[in-house]
Amino acid sequence: MGAIKLGLGPLAVTRQAPAWMGPFQLALDFRAGRYQLNRQQVGLSRIDSLYHSRASARRAEDSAGVSREFANGVMAVTDRGYDSREGWTNLIPNPLGTGAVVGVVGSGGALPTGWYVNTSHGMTTQIVGVSTVNGLPVIRFRVSGTSNGGFYELNLQPGAASSPAILPSAAYNVSGYMGVVAGAFPASGEFGFTQRRADQAQAVSVTLANTVTLNATPVLTRFNVNLTSAADAAFGRMRITMSPSNGAAVDVTFDIAAPQLTQTAYLMPFGSGTVAPDSIVVPAADAGLAVNPPLTVVWRGVPLSSAPSFATLLEIRAAANRRVSMFLRANGTLGIGVLEGGGNNTITNTGSVWAGTETTVVSTIRPDGTTWTKVGSDAHVTRSGVVVPLPGASQFALGSDTARTTQCNSQIRIAAVGAFALSDAEALNLFIAVAAS
Repeated sequence: MGAIKLGLGPLAVTRQAPAWMGPFQLALDFRAGRYQLNRQQVGLSRIDSLYHSRASARRAEDSAGVSREFANGVMAVTDRGYDSREGWTNLIPNPLGTGAVVGVVGSGGALPTGWYVNTSHGMTTQIVGVSTVNGLPVIRFRVSGTSNGGFYELNLQPGAASSPAILPSAAYNVSGYMGVVAGAFPASGEFGFTQRRADQAQAVSVTLANTVTLNATPVLTRFNVNLTSAADAAFGRMRITMSPSNGAAVDVTFDIAAPQLTQTAYLMPFGSGTVAPDSIVVPAADAGLAVNPPLTVVWRGVPLSSAPSFATLLEIRAAANRRVSMFLRANGTLGIGVLEGGGNNTITNTGSVWAGTETTVVSTIRPDGTTWTKVGSDAHVTRSGVVVPLPGASQFALGSDTARTTQCNSQIRIAAVGAFALSDAEALNLFIAVAAS
């Protein structure tokens, strides 16, 4: 197995590329900004323009927590790597807070378009300012005055029947940024989400942050909660509420940004409206991979909870039912499988849960049907008798299957595919090198 060497040599693309990348036909290091296609150095713009697909603009956070905007179809690459996502919809109608006017609401000031505040509490609501913090549009509010004992409710969407419709008994995630910059919420304060029945009677409320948490949060912080909607739920309201006692003096200034309601069981990046899914599909011929196996695959990144039961992180396909796939299961474990005809040969199933954790994966498949695979800190796994299914591989996909239908939410740092096999010792050395990159 020792024909492929991982040291510097004639197959190394540039001096800047690490030695391990040299032998790979396709190698993408998104965090370091190094890319090779058919063993030739290329720019990210080529990968993006020719092989990446997303039919919308979107945002992605970098490691400093800054929300960065990416134009229609442009890959969301930050210092965290390539942020690849399934599609999602933010059900809050105006999450950017457009239309806000500085001043006291009702006396020159105006709430963001479609937001709503009640008036039966004796206090005033003021827009103090509109700004941008960490790439997000932020509305600064001040609520002040003497309470008459009435309930205060600031809805981040229209009130009454215009509230976003939600399905009963369905999974949702609610998120938003808040920070208290002056004063304090009374004991009854809450940033939350209330579900309503079709007749607008309250079904159940869920708290994102209570008074204690809010008053201890002086900087803009994202709060979120997963929930299953009530069996009789029809609408949802994201809101800030308080019930100070009659005669109590209230004066609190707070920031709100990026409210989001998604029909997912996990947190998604902030988005406005519907965000289309990401996918990268590279014809094998473009990558120099239109050859028979052996095959060595590298992946490093953070797999994240996703909608499909088997969400595809990486796939090499020759035909509809002949492929090698790396996937994330609904339970957070990783697997790699070879599918040939109607048979499925599992190369590895991890016992550890890797969803949400950065990990390195190296797998080598040899012509004699033996394999060596290591996933993160799990012990390496060897197999024999694996049917090699890929003569004339036709496509390589990253972040989804080649049909662009089973996206896996993930932050991908490194991905590489090479038409060669490694010995056990070489594969382990490659794993160590990639994990240290």
